[in-house]
Amino acid sequence: MVLKDKRQTEKNRSLIQSIAHAMYGVKDIFLRERNFRYHCLIAVLVVGCGLAIHLSLMEWIAIVVCIGAMFVAEAFNSAIERLADFACNGKYQFLVKQAKDAASAAVLLTAVFTVLIGLLVFAHHFF
Repeated sequence: MVLKDKRQTEKNRSLIQSIAHAMYGVKDIFLRERNFRYHCLIAVLVVGCGLAIHLSLMEWIAIVVCIGAMFVAEAFNSAIERLADFACNGKYQFLVKQAKDAASAAVLLTAVFTVLIGLLVFAHHFF
């Protein structure tokens, strides 16, 4: 679905319009953010591995929550970085650096805990 007016300034008028904007955001993050694409690749590999070893329902729930958390963290990080870059107009601002570093830290922490949960879920299937 192609958005008719990319310069919309008022609230969305329908659920369909809201979903269209959200999907545009997902597409934009996928195309512009290298790390988001890496997370997509890793998610596909993890799901493939999970299918191969027949994870239980609770294990799938843990994996899906981790994958979702990783994507959400990356999306928030991208949004914060873009807003911060816009706000400082390309000039160095210490508070902008702190905001961007904090957003990146959120992604890193999410990744660390996701890996730990992944190890807990998969380890007993391999060892």
